[in-house]
Amino acid sequence: MSYPAGPPPLPTPAPPSPQTQQLRATLKLHIEAGAFESFLTALETPHKLQKSEIQQRVKGAANRAILIAIEKDDCARVRDIVSQWKESAVEPEDSDTKIDEEALVVAVQRRHGEIAALLVESGAMVGKDVLRAMLDGFADADADYKEMEELLERLVKAGWDVNAQVKCPMNTYALQLAVRAASSAGNTRFLDWLLEHGASPDISVVHWTGFSKGADTAFAWTKRQASPWTTFIRELAPISCIRKLLNHGAKPDNNVLHAAIRLPRENDDRMLIIQLMLARGADVNALETDILWVSNGSRVTITHATPLYEAVIQDDLAVMKLLVEHGANARVRNSIRQWSSVKPGMNALDAMRRSTNEEMRALADERWGKETRAQQKERKDLLGALEPRKAFPVKSKRRRL
Repeated sequence: MSYPAGPPPLPTPAPPSPQTQQLRATLKLHIEAGAFESFLTALETPHKLQKSEIQQRVKGAANRAILIAIEKDDCARVRDIVSQWKESAVEPEDSDTKIDEEALVVAVQRRHGEIAALLVESGAMVGKDVLRAMLDGFADADADYKEMEELLERLVKAGWDVNAQVKCPMNTYALQLAVRAASSAGNTRFLDWLLEHGASPDISVVHWTGFSKGADTAFAWTKRQASPWTTFIRELAPISCIRKLLNHGAKPDNNVLHAAIRLPRENDDRMLIIQLMLARGADVNALETDILWVSNGSRVTITHATPLYEAVIQDDLAVMKLLVEHGANARVRNSIRQWSSVKPGMNALDAMRRSTNEEMRALADERWGKETRAQQKERKDLLGALEPRKAFPVKSKRRRL
């Protein structure tokens, strides 16, 4: 039986001519030297370069020349290069005249506000590397903060939106990076500047953590643990940042109480954060919209619980009483998702009655009455339905003797 022959092999491209090789070598020398005018002059000679290659080489030559000019603090030179670059575009609507982020990073690091503003006006994007350069400028104890603030104000006038979402590699905002930097280093100068210049404290970035969809806010964000990699934890901003965000109009999200309750008991700000969030209108019965997920080996289970249930799990009577005083409903059931199926789970009252803590069980009986036999049967039936089951049952291959 004969089979049809495959597609014919692609023809081998002809090697570039000596003139093309010489032109490419000349262009490379001009790029390394930052001689953009000489580069454009060399391109005027007859050649057989493709349009895409020309655009790529022009972009590389322009960005290299701009970088060299920034290192020399030559703003006029940067302006001339940008102007010549845009005028030399073969087809302006198709040409890539985007200035590399590295140029703006260097301008910010050198505190050259005029050049940085010119780059932003010319289309340079304020990405994550630029924001980190701003953070480093405020983190330096010997730096002139006023000079950095003036540079940032120039960027705002040039068109930088402090509320713009930054991509690379994951979506984020300048405010989020400022809060995280304040959490690790304790310096809130960049955060203060952003809030004073119109940065919205109610930011939210949707993301996926394994099989769970959630959102990071300025208050709390999700972080993957190093080990095991299938577990995610939620980090919470320090109380100094939380107060600043609330004072600028931020609204507590549905995850902030849960994150505060999970803080270590030895953290002196734990109860203060919980009390502060409750006083500012945090939903005491909110189901956590995103939580760490783990696999029991057969199926993934995601639990969305109430703050009161989290306090019961933490065996924290003080927090439980505080939440109850603010209207926590112990009968609100958690939401359990196993793969695609969603089921009602335990509630805080179920957890309290199953607890080994006698004081907790006594509190449940005192506040919500003793459990009747009908309620006990309902609870056991519900918990029995939530027992983990294998997603794909495998038949035994062992032969029966």
